[in-house]
Amino acid sequence: RTLIDFFFDQPIFFRCLLMKYKDRLHHEDFNKGDHNSYYYKLVYFVLNSMTNPPRQNEYRVFMDIKDTRGREQLEQIERVFVNKYAGNSPFTHFQHIHSDENELMQLTDLFIGAITYKARGEHLKKGASQVKKEIIDYLENKSGYSLDEGTEPWEEKFNIFDHQPKNLK
Repeated sequence: RTLIDFFFDQPIFFRCLLMKYKDRLHHEDFNKGDHNSYYYKLVYFVLNSMTNPPRQNEYRVFMDIKDTRGREQLEQIERVFVNKYAGNSPFTHFQHIHSDENELMQLTDLFIGAITYKARGEHLKKGASQVKKEIIDYLENKSGYSLDEGTEPWEEKFNIFDHQPKNLK
């Protein structure tokens, strides 16, 4: 509870993308057949979303190290924003880090863990972790949102973008 309270009392923000139906992804039709390219397109989408306030803020982007090509993908996202904002991007720093070496990334991992635990229905299964269920309940209480349904698009403090691929079958 103390960590969750800390987050809600500080001028820091959390934003993630929730995708419940990964089996509906058709990379070969829409993403050049590459899950990694799709992943970084979604990173760009989350950063570029309408929930970002106007240029009054600067953002430092830290991402957990995903794979060996992640650095070049992140550099490409940075170049896209530099071009989009004619050299005056609100995203002033991009960096890959190991989440276990950074307390704020560990807090992010806690939030993502709670979101995915609920979205996958793990909290409803027999033998579900009582501690995880308590974290989910407390986080939903503090945020005012159900973790498996996403938030309002304009929510700034604790934003979950509920992205669901269409079922094309």
